Amino acid sequence: KIKCKMIIKKSLIFLLILIVSSTSIIADNTDYELIKLSLKDKEYVNVTIYLKDIENELSQISNIDNIEEKRRYMIKNTQDEVLKKLTIKGEKKEINNIWSLKKLLGIVKESNNYDIELKYKYSNINGFSGKLTKEGLEKLRNNPNIESIIIDEKSYLQLESSSPQIKAN
Repeated sequence: KIKCKMIIKKSLIFLLILIVSSTSIIADNTDYELIKLSLKDKEYVNVTIYLKDIENELSQISNIDNIEEKRRYMIKNTQDEVLKKLTIKGEKKEINNIWSLKKLLGIVKESNNYDIELKYKYSNINGFSGKLTKEGLEKLRNNPNIESIIIDEKSYLQLESSSPQIKAN
């Protein structure tokens, strides 16, 4: 009986930790006004961008047999489709010897104008994360491939106030 109570308490604490640690600002179809508000006084906001599901398109790929390889292939294609419409910080779209030489000599400076600075491009999740600017948000606003945009925030666990609530003290 005592072991059962301990297991239940530990399970409840684990569930509470799981719920508290996953509290991000989740926008059901994305609350663009909330993200704009977060960008009001900042150059960028850290986000994770989830793209629309690609499961029904997997059957269209006939040259790959493995379902996981098909999924990764479709995820990469969907990410590339969305990202090609954005200016990515650090990405050189126009590389040629003269431009590189001018940059090296200090004649041309790299632009600070960007839509997103990529942090991760996921291979098993249809999405990516990074630092999104106001301009990037506007470009993503009407993109039909976007499922949601989540603001990445740190969350802190406060066990001393939650333990009595679940009678774990």
